[in-house]
Amino acid sequence: MGTEEDKRFGVWLRREMELRGYEVDGSRAGGRTRLAKQTGISPSVISRILIDDRVPEIKALRAIGEVFGYSLGDMLVHAGVATAKEIAPSARLGPLVPAPPDDPDVPSDIGSRPLWEQYVWRTPGTTTDERRMMIFLNYLVRDQLDDIDALLALKSEVDGIVNRRLRKGRGKVS
Repeated sequence: MGTEEDKRFGVWLRREMELRGYEVDGSRAGGRTRLAKQTGISPSVISRILIDDRVPEIKALRAIGEVFGYSLGDMLVHAGVATAKEIAPSARLGPLVPAPPDDPDVPSDIGSRPLWEQYVWRTPGTTTDERRMMIFLNYLVRDQLDDIDALLALKSEVDGIVNRRLRKGRGKVS
């Protein structure tokens, strides 16, 4: 019998197949053969996966993901085999370039800011408004709500940016 991850993947695959109309059990259980044909995986491998015997090799995982519309990483997360943190690409940022000396909008305390924020401030070819928007969105995504006052101030700035762009006709509201 396989590991706990193997079992989780088999349970997930069975559920996905059933949700998508692949008959897995019973007298009309042609779903295994159908999936095997669509993925190029042998029916016996599909059966072993479904009885919690093993997680398939990468090639088979990719084929299953393609048929069901999942990226490899998303599929592993949905199946409970991996966490989103394990799948997330690691940050591979280049060397930190100095802040432009003639940019008055770069905060004076740039060196004490989180590294990702330093990169945003030092991104060439971006406007101050674009930098502020990127920082605001990063804080939201990262759930870094340590300093709610700073986030509210950033939100106010972003609202101003959006309103100015809308007045100039460079943005759309849907």
